[in-house]
Amino acid sequence: MALVNCEECNKEVSDKAASCPNCGAPLQVATTKQSLWDSVSQSSGPKEVVIRGTDPAYEGRKLGEGLIMMVMALFLHPVFSFVGFWLICTGLLLSFVHVSGIAVSLDTKDSPIWFFMAMGVSGVLTVLFRKMIPATMKWMFFIAVGVLGLAFVGGIISAIIERST
Repeated sequence: MALVNCEECNKEVSDKAASCPNCGAPLQVATTKQSLWDSVSQSSGPKEVVIRGTDPAYEGRKLGEGLIMMVMALFLHPVFSFVGFWLICTGLLLSFVHVSGIAVSLDTKDSPIWFFMAMGVSGVLTVLFRKMIPATMKWMFFIAVGVLGLAFVGGIISAIIERST
């Protein structure tokens, strides 16, 4: 909340007030579409202007928010959840092939075959489970967020216990 001067009685009034409490004169409420020059010239503090396109912190925050929205879409969006399911299945199948030792026992030139087989099997599973995928992906998202939240709280508790001993 900032204080502005009333045009009628010249007393300080909150910028949130619709009218001056002293004289009752209506106050001009600043619109949200105020030009950059008007906002700088009306401010009473130091005249420092940061243009959003050049602020690295703003750009980094914007990038991070975009990445979070894309990951959330892979779980929560009705169409993109199919892509998320397919990616998860492909990753799990490729991990299984390498963990089980199947790909290691074969010649290394056959590795692309396992990649395309995992992609194909994932595609088939996505088509077969198409009715259940959106709800399943939502549950997976909420469970993952819950597990991450519990891990975060557990980390804080362990840090508090470690610091107190």
